[in-house]
Amino acid sequence: GDNHLGDWGTQFGLLIVGMREYGDEAALAGDALVELERVYKLSSKRAKEDEAFAAEARAELAKLQQGDADNRAMWQKFVATTRTTLDRIYDRLGVTFDEWLGESAYDARLGGVVELLLERGLAREDEGAICVFWNELAEKGLEVPKRLAKQKEPFIVRKKDGAFLYSTSDLATIQYRRERWNADRGVYVVGTPQSLHFEQLFALAHLLGETMRLEHVAFGSVLGKEGKPFKTRDGETFTLASLLDEAEERALQTIREKAEEGGLRIPEDEWPAAAKIIGIGAVKYADLMQNRTTDYRFDWEKLISFKGNASPYLQYMYARVRSVLQKGDVTYEGFASSIVPEEPAELALARTLLRFPDVVARAAEESTPHVLADH
Repeated sequence: GDNHLGDWGTQFGLLIVGMREYGDEAALAGDALVELERVYKLSSKRAKEDEAFAAEARAELAKLQQGDADNRAMWQKFVATTRTTLDRIYDRLGVTFDEWLGESAYDARLGGVVELLLERGLAREDEGAICVFWNELAEKGLEVPKRLAKQKEPFIVRKKDGAFLYSTSDLATIQYRRERWNADRGVYVVGTPQSLHFEQLFALAHLLGETMRLEHVAFGSVLGKEGKPFKTRDGETFTLASLLDEAEERALQTIREKAEEGGLRIPEDEWPAAAKIIGIGAVKYADLMQNRTTDYRFDWEKLISFKGNASPYLQYMYARVRSVLQKGDVTYEGFASSIVPEEPAELALARTLLRFPDVVARAAEESTPHVLADH
């Protein structure tokens, strides 16, 4: 997999001028994502109200893209500190990637992508910008998705000031992945609001001759218990790191309560390690068990529950099964004879187990992990 970071573009002009105006170097070294988000929000708000500030941000972005040493140094620092913060979070989640190529990795390809679109007659100049007009391509008899064929709004690949967009870098990314991986399937895990962008991107890639099966694995939003945007007690947006911290804290509290009730036998010195496993497992399972295309309500009580369809309950039952096998000195290698199910419950379990490979295959084919959780 490739963690495609948005490490190149308009936001960095705002961040460069913003760090000079509002930045806190100590905060950047501590939690880069929180500090960069804070500075970006302030800069973005000011740019909307102050044209001189917005113009300065555009000028700094142009200097960055042209190789200015000072701006490149700031940009590299932003990227490096962000990468360090993300690494810590991914390590907690047990997530790894084969590559970390952000948008900047494709900068040298962008001009060639635009030239190719012009040569193929798939894009044209419009008021200084280079655009793809779907309705015009459909009128030429090219294969364009029905929804796009009636669309008059262009898919812009280069702005009139010469700047490139996500559309351009995403096309360059597809080219690279074809060359690097010779992939037959490309799965893009990005939120639902980007659905139109990916529909246009994939259609354009196919018009360029790309045969890779390109899919947008869209996902909905996480809402609070009341169905409103998920916030902290202070009304701020949850960061993933703070969410994992709270999950571990709540798991530790639940372990303590269960131990006091006598319903959980975990040595006290193992509680912190168990809380990490239970808390982070609960967050991951709560997300994966939902149909990814829908919004869902995040409920801490259900999340850290030792009852029902929740990760702690499943982990607890797994531990109990392992304990029974251990007490009976039973190993999988010791299953020498065949098992003949006879009771209705045994037969039902056997049928469920036999369906497991098909469920795994469906989850992979449709990118729907919730069907595996349902099973």
